[in-house]
Formats: sequence, structure tokens, C-alpha cells
Amino acid sequence: MAKPLLQVEDLNIVFETGNQTIHAVNGVSFRILPGETFGLVGESGCGKSVTALSLMRLVPSPPGKILSGRIVWDGRDLLSMPTAELIRLRGSEIGMIFQEPMTSFNPVQTIGSQIAEVLAVHEKMPPKEARELVVEILAKVGFHDPSRQVDAYPHQLSGGMRQRAMIAMALICHPKLLIADEPTTALDVTIQAQILELLRQLQEETGMAILMITHNLGIVAETADRVAVMYGGKVVETAPVRPLFREARHPYTVGLLKSVPGYDETGNLYAIPGQIPDMTELPPGCLFAARCHRATEVCRQRCPELKEVAPGHWVACWLY
Repeated sequence: MAKPLLQVEDLNIVFETGNQTIHAVNGVSFRILPGETFGLVGESGCGKSVTALSLMRLVPSPPGKILSGRIVWDGRDLLSMPTAELIRLRGSEIGMIFQEPMTSFNPVQTIGSQIAEVLAVHEKMPPKEARELVVEILAKVGFHDPSRQVDAYPHQLSGGMRQRAMIAMALICHPKLLIADEPTTALDVTIQAQILELLRQLQEETGMAILMITHNLGIVAETADRVAVMYGGKVVETAPVRPLFREARHPYTVGLLKSVPGYDETGNLYAIPGQIPDMTELPPGCLFAARCHRATEVCRQRCPELKEVAPGHWVACWLY
């Protein structure tokens, strides 16, 4: 097996607000191989985006705090990396598409100047040369008139074009890993398909790995090689994408798949009963036990660890 490009080991992140401690990420572990697309899926609030931000050490502190764990990037520990080295890594070796491009861009600077700033920081490129390269990459990501649109402000672009500009910024230094945090949120289905096809083409051209973070199982099925399912800040199942969709093992994953419109042959729209647990007071057992119709007493008392139930297929459930 190829050496992992990124390895996350037993990551724990909390947010301290007043007298409360929110356990946002609890013992998360996964690895990403060179050139693969790894999907991280789960409902809103499960810890996907916080996990993504931690990979770039962008979790706001305070109130956020990485309590423990390791994030190993290409053999280097990100959590102990000096700030100067970390700044050089962001954007050059790891690129990121943030969840909302309208709030990620500075509204009073042109998109071209903001993308060119990445080249100035990482490549020490002169302004004229940087502008030419920015125009080239804007054309590559689908801008129809990049030599003019390079001087546009974020509010002058549609949602889909802002997302393309964000992709251009993330890829201009040819990173080894692209973190795509909900890259198609709030876009209509036609634009969603265009963005996903663009990412696929760019991955083929550059050989980069992609961490695809989404709540959309359709996107995972279409793009990912392997997938991890998160619930309550924990990874509850991880597997190659086809075995996961063909034979999901964890009751939460089964519930997610049933919730996809059209998945149920009866035509009924399924909803997982109950609510996610209070993340300030985690129960002693499985976090999904209160919503699981198959839960037993051991599920409520002891938290299961991930176990391999088939080659490459891991699940955290007492049923297995």
C-alpha cells in the first residue's frame, strides 16, 4: 500500500464557551493516499468542517482547542510545526476550498489581486507575471473572459463563478492535497455538476488528492474512492465507496442512505428519528444509541471502537 499523504490519528477538538465545553471532534482517525479522493460525510454539526480546519491549523483559538492527537503531513507533524513553516505549507502544499466563497474573499479587493497574493507569498512572483498566471488559471476553471474578469470584485460574480475563483486560488500553486469543504453548497444542480466535473478534470491533470467534505451522499458516490462517515464528532464507519453503498454496516450510515430521496423502493421519504446528542455532555456509550432501534444495553453503556469487519471496511458498532 502507498504511503499516506495525510494521516490523522485520534484527533480531539473542543470549543470552550462560558462554562460549557463542546466536544466537537472525538478521537477521529483516517488517512488519505496520494491521488485519491477521500469523502468525509455526515449531517450538519457532526464535526466535518472543524476537522478540515484543523488540518490547516485554522481552528479559531479561543474558543477552539486541539486537545490531543496527531496530524502527519508527508511525514511531518502539523500540530508541532513552526508557524513560519505552516504558512509556507498552506496554499502551496495543501489548498482549501472554503464553504462560502462570498465570505472567504475580501469584498474590497479584486479576485485577481487576491489570487495573485498566493503567488507573491509562496512563489515570490512579480506582479505582472502573477497576473498572467492568474488569467491562465481563471480560463482553466471556466471563466469566459478571464482577462477582464480578473479585475472583478466578488460581488460582481455569480455564486458559481465565485466558487470557480476559490478553486483557482486553491490550485494556483499546484498543491498535493485539495480540501473541498462543501464545494457545491447553495449552487443549483447544473452548476454543481460543472464544479464536480472541473475538480475531476483538474485531479486527472495534476494527480492531487482531494478531501471531499459534504453531507450529500450523491456527491460521495460520484466522486470518492473511500469514505468515512461521521456522527457526533466521531468516525463511525469507513470503507471503499462501493462496499459502503452496497452493504453499509453502521445503523447511522444505513439511516443516511435510507434518507436519500428515491432510495427507498416504496417511495416513502425516510427520516432518522430523534436528535443528535448534547455535545456538551456526551453519553457513556454509543452516541447513536438513543436513535437506534437495534441498540442494546451494552450500546448505552460502552462506546465501541472501530473494528475491521471486511477488508478495508471498518465500523464502530457493537453489532459487529
